[in-house]
Amino acid sequence: MLATCLGFGAFSGHAIAVHNSLMGDVVGAGQLDTSNRIVTCIATVSFLTKPLLLGFFRDMQGSYDNLYRIMSGLMFLNALVWLVVNLTDRFRKKRTWTTRDSQLQLCDLPTLTGYQVMDLTSLMA
Repeated sequence: MLATCLGFGAFSGHAIAVHNSLMGDVVGAGQLDTSNRIVTCIATVSFLTKPLLLGFFRDMQGSYDNLYRIMSGLMFLNALVWLVVNLTDRFRKKRTWTTRDSQLQLCDLPTLTGYQVMDLTSLMA
């Protein structure tokens, strides 16, 4: 139960934190305000229907079991949609990088990597 709660909290928090940057990438910075208004209107309508939906399942069905099944089905559908979006985006991009020798640039001057710099500064102290 703890792992489920932590996982759900981490992914929900990530979605909230990344929402504006993703929307800015999709619709552009100029349309971000308008898109946030539209998303807020849709979310408000869904929040207003929640008590009616919960009351229906509690009063008519007697339990919330079918509601949980519907919610899990919607989550899997959402995951499938995002999988399709990511796969089409990945295969639609044109790859521009290659590993040909002509594109490699040789460095004339010796350079120190990060760990060598740390060793050098620790010797100087």
